[in-house]
Amino acid sequence: MLLLVTFTPLVSWWNRMLTGHSSDASGKLLIVLGAAPPEYGILPESSYLRTAFAAQLYGKHKFSEVLVVGGRNASIAMANLLESQGVPREIVRVETRSSSTRENALYVRPLINAVEPAVLLTSDFHMLRARRVFHKLGVRILPYPVPDADRRASRWWSRWSAFTDVSQETIKICYYFLRGWV
Repeated sequence: MLLLVTFTPLVSWWNRMLTGHSSDASGKLLIVLGAAPPEYGILPESSYLRTAFAAQLYGKHKFSEVLVVGGRNASIAMANLLESQGVPREIVRVETRSSSTRENALYVRPLINAVEPAVLLTSDFHMLRARRVFHKLGVRILPYPVPDADRRASRWWSRWSAFTDVSQETIKICYYFLRGWV
């Protein structure tokens, strides 16, 4: 297993299967899914990466609204970071109740009104499950995966963290499938 994960493209291949296709990311609404909450007041890597890409994407497309979705601590910290990166605070809305991908979609659905399809930004390895959950609940989205696991899988010394993420995500997809959520 050590050789397979460290010295083959297995993790990159697996991650590409989870990522799927991406969109041109144009639309009126950008939905940014939160990841882990802050630790010691600092956003973890996945949350930071999603937020940084959201700010960059806003700079290119000037969305009329940015909706940050996730647990209270994560989404508020991510919204603050977006503001510090030049996204106007008046267009940023924060959803703080959700604690899972399914809840993200459930709580977002009534907030987005008729602004569909929305651009959905999340980590690459998380995109398959997120896209299917939103679709199952009738929310049309354009996927915009952030190169999270892909970036780590491109370097042999960080492949194990990417391997852990794609493995855990595959288990979560199976769980969601068994529950009928994807």
